Amino acid sequence: MLLQGLIAVLIPVTMVSSVNSSTAKVGDAFAFRTTQTVRAGQVNIPSGTPGHGIVTAVSPAAGTHRGSLTLQPQYIELAGGKRIAVAPATPGSTSFVAHRHLFPFPVPVPGLIVVGGVVNPGGNVTIGPGTEFNVVTADSK
Repeated sequence: MLLQGLIAVLIPVTMVSSVNSSTAKVGDAFAFRTTQTVRAGQVNIPSGTPGHGIVTAVSPAAGTHRGSLTLQPQYIELAGGKRIAVAPATPGSTSFVAHRHLFPFPVPVPGLIVVGGVVNPGGNVTIGPGTEFNVVTADSK
């Protein structure tokens, strides 16, 4: 049963499962849980309440292309099976791209020390347990 008519409330959550851009597929499920007790109108949402979502976009790393993931939180599930629809708190807050890395190294030049570097394009991205983000209650009318 999906609860409707709730006021929009910010809910801090953390990932429970792990999603990697090298293996994920659009539609794959992921799990998260609330990290604080929140009240949405007359509904109490306890800390630790489980939530579920799906992968909506994925691109594995290839060549100089960095891996990326977009996750769509869908609902949190209260005791007794009641569900509250949720959405990302801000647009893009659940989109992740692998970071580029610079590996510095000294380049020996007679009479000088020059620091050079190699840039790693970033590889794949993994969003795993402990990754924090925020969701908001979403009116499902």
